Amino acid sequence: FTVTADETTGGMITTARDGTLVTWSADDQTSQVTTLDQHYACASDVAQSTDTLLLCGVSRDVSAASNVAPPCIKVFSRQTEQGQPGWVKQGDILRGMMKIVTCARAFDGEKGGDFATGEQLPAALPARPQRDCLCMYDIGNSPTLETLQPSAQYWEHQEIITCLAVHPQDPSQVFSGSKDCTIKLWDKRMQVSAASMGGTLPGGAKVGHTQMITTLDVFGSTIVSGSLDQTVRVWDLRNMRADRGPLKEFKLEMGAILKISACKAGQVAGQDGLIAVSTVQGLAVLRTLDSTVVRASPPAGRAKVSPYHDIKWTPRGVWAGGEDKVLDLYELVATR
Repeated sequence: FTVTADETTGGMITTARDGTLVTWSADDQTSQVTTLDQHYACASDVAQSTDTLLLCGVSRDVSAASNVAPPCIKVFSRQTEQGQPGWVKQGDILRGMMKIVTCARAFDGEKGGDFATGEQLPAALPARPQRDCLCMYDIGNSPTLETLQPSAQYWEHQEIITCLAVHPQDPSQVFSGSKDCTIKLWDKRMQVSAASMGGTLPGGAKVGHTQMITTLDVFGSTIVSGSLDQTVRVWDLRNMRADRGPLKEFKLEMGAILKISACKAGQVAGQDGLIAVSTVQGLAVLRTLDSTVVRASPPAGRAKVSPYHDIKWTPRGVWAGGEDKVLDLYELVATR
């Protein structure tokens, strides 16, 4: 299940394991339901400047090798014909040589059409022991999506790339989190990573997370990471060094961290510095200013909720979607 905020309409976009893609209006009504052919989306993002929706396609049928659809990046564009907003598929960027495309983020700068993905090869190659790649794309580089290839590839992560976040001040830069416990900063104008934080130092000491990083978000001059080690860590973007640990560390004691979503500056009055955290035991709100953790109660009418696979903080509150295919809204504006 993925949850994406559509800033243009004020609505939401969700996907589910059964391949459905649902567009929700600003008044919480279903405005479009589409079923993806052969795939479901394991990650999604919207480039607001170009009205482009990106979906990382994973095969729905894994019962037999002959039925497995190769991974792809599905590209949709916004339609407004006859006053009916929705998304029209433009095509698939085929990634048949890869085992999976795990995540995607649009740079959403002035140029538009640029985005990054995390991808993994099925196995290491003799000439390339690393399997895991940060790929950069420019949709304008090819006349068709089906023939589009990455404009740059970076093979520095030692384990699968699980999450991405675009730099809040520079849309040409993107952060990646990985199972190797590192956070790396990439600049599409450079041939290697621009910076790295966390992981294992040459002497064997661990800095930062001790298990796979599962989620990233950025706000202001900080980047926030969550991990299977049950911690949320806050890092300083202005001083990214491999040997420098996080500014703050929070142990939630709620099981593995699945997703985080930060309340951006000015998004909700008086709520700067709040982070919504989805764990295997439920949803919580973390106040970075005073290290307070508050467990969120289920929405009205919901005695119990399944773990949320994805969450997004919007001006209305936190939207959350999980295995039960219900989209919940937590109105957390009063949290102090």
